[in-house]
Amino acid sequence: MKLLIKLFDAMMRIPPVVLSAVAIGGMLWLTLAPDPLPDDTPSLFEGADKVAHFLMFGVIAALLALDVYRIKGSRYAWMAGAVASGVLGGLIEIVQGAMGAGRSADWADWVADVAGAVVGAMLMKYMARRRNYTLNKTADD
Repeated sequence: MKLLIKLFDAMMRIPPVVLSAVAIGGMLWLTLAPDPLPDDTPSLFEGADKVAHFLMFGVIAALLALDVYRIKGSRYAWMAGAVASGVLGGLIEIVQGAMGAGRSADWADWVADVAGAVVGAMLMKYMARRRNYTLNKTADD
């Protein structure tokens, strides 16, 4: 648990939007480039791309939620991060289907995006609450 709090504190020292912008930029390259990985990349297992979608959009949702929380202080920041990340995933699937550069739209990818977004945002909310609880408990001692 202390590791998560340290990770959260480290992210809080980085200016808002920086981590989100880097994560979104990397995700856009991976999802929209015609062939972002070398041809000799080994195949992991069936459905590995869905796990990758889940993880990418979970991280993006968590970072967006953190940004909204830091900038607006909204208690709905976590929901905003999940919704924004899920919508971004849907838009990317539409663009992939329209661009025809060796990419295709896949509903299952979008479902993985949304599931990852919800889990990522909830994890960030948990980390923030846990950090605040630990800080308050330490201050009371």
